[in-house]
Amino acid sequence: MSIKNGNEESGAFFSRDAITGIPWMVVTKIILFFVYFSISVLTVRLLGKEQFGIFSICTNIAGLIGVFCSLGLGAAYFRFIPELVVSKNKAGLKRLIVRISLAQFCALCAAMVFVIVGKSWFEQWFDIQFGCFLIFTVLLVGVSLLKESVNSIETSLFRARRLAVLSFVQGILWLVLLGVGLWLYPEAGTAINAQTLAYGIVYMVGAALLLRHIYRLDWRSPPYGIGKRRVIKYSGTIYLNNIIRLLMLQYTEVIFLGRVCSAGEVGAYTLGYSIPPQVIFFVPMALHMLFTAGFSEAYSRDPECLNRLISAFYKMQILLTVPIAVFGVFFAPVAVPIVFGDEMMQAGGIASAFCIIHLFPIISTPLSMAIKAKEKVYRMLPFMFLQIGVNLFLDWLFILHFKLGLWGGVFAVFGTFVSTIPFRLNAARKIIGGIWFPIGYLMRIALPLFLLAMSVYFLSQQFGLFHLFEGKVINLMLLGALGLVYAASGILLIRRLRLVREEDVADFRALDIKQLNVVFQLLVPGRK
Repeated sequence: MSIKNGNEESGAFFSRDAITGIPWMVVTKIILFFVYFSISVLTVRLLGKEQFGIFSICTNIAGLIGVFCSLGLGAAYFRFIPELVVSKNKAGLKRLIVRISLAQFCALCAAMVFVIVGKSWFEQWFDIQFGCFLIFTVLLVGVSLLKESVNSIETSLFRARRLAVLSFVQGILWLVLLGVGLWLYPEAGTAINAQTLAYGIVYMVGAALLLRHIYRLDWRSPPYGIGKRRVIKYSGTIYLNNIIRLLMLQYTEVIFLGRVCSAGEVGAYTLGYSIPPQVIFFVPMALHMLFTAGFSEAYSRDPECLNRLISAFYKMQILLTVPIAVFGVFFAPVAVPIVFGDEMMQAGGIASAFCIIHLFPIISTPLSMAIKAKEKVYRMLPFMFLQIGVNLFLDWLFILHFKLGLWGGVFAVFGTFVSTIPFRLNAARKIIGGIWFPIGYLMRIALPLFLLAMSVYFLSQQFGLFHLFEGKVINLMLLGALGLVYAASGILLIRRLRLVREEDVADFRALDIKQLNVVFQLLVPGRK
């Protein structure tokens, strides 16, 4: 397969500008993984179970408000800015940014009115006195929208170095403000405001620098751009898609659990739900925005590239996520109380289950990118409505009717995916021509690593490693040591059994990511 516009010789899917940003994104994400993990630990330990539960409810409300206020317009940046970059259309780029920003600001003002008017309803439903927390939550949504806009535009312009610096500074500032704030005032509002201040300070500076860069571009300014109708059509379908997707994943479960469980139990569910993807997907999530823009760029240059691009993305995603998830299945119940305290022991089992459940959507990720690149998202909407309908029914069934508590939320998420994925995959196949999911490759990687992780876990239990010492720090070091043993053994297992084959390497190399190719040299014996 050849790629037009200068990439024919390399056979790579993405342009050199897109690939150059990957090392910055990955290195920054690795550093920020430890920063954000520290933030999670500080938040849980300094707030305590009940206040963390209130904080979790507020952040879930922020997530719901955020997706409504985004209007689906953030996705328009990824789809249309690469197109404007190709045509060097400066005026079109400026018009797109101004119009999206104004629309989201109006939506944010409406959200502020909504929470002020509906405060008593929120307090009655969750049986919590929110005080000013809901107003703080909307302010957090506002700066989060600013952050997402700056990140989306910088990523679509393939300015990964600037984005990496902003992300790093924001993470460090958030950690400092959170630590000082919770030490002085350990309540949910302090945690919300620390995040708001960190986002606001860093991304207002980032927005100013971005605008300066755009105004200095030596591009032409034709009177035409993307067109309102095209943006609204594309963003409208993305908007509905995002609302349905977010409701399906966690937010409906939190709303239903908030009706029947204490704030502390809701916090335990939120922690068990959120920690696995934070750990498992820390590298793929660093690349997600870059690859979304890259898919659109690659498709614009060569519409025939999607099949190999999707297959290669699947294999990269499996290699980066499955080994961590498998380890988490066995060790999450041990790790959560060690890291977050015994109060959160209940979240350990929830986290173990979600280490597997969070892997399910990897089958949808590259398909979603391809469908967005083809601007066919609207054809998936009926299946998304089916998904949210099933999800709400299962939430009611398992949480309210059968009263299964936190595990009712887990069963609802699992049941929703299993019962709806065949319909969604069939629709995706009709839109893009295939699925190209490497089932054989997944089994080759997952099964041996599952047996390896199970062996490491049962040996640790047999010798009672985590009962030898009472100190949490020593047990945390033991957990880290077991993780290193598992990682080293996993690499040897993959090499010895030749689990990564030549055809897999060919797909990986088509991505033309040199840093990733170094990893393959470790996994495939005899390659140079």
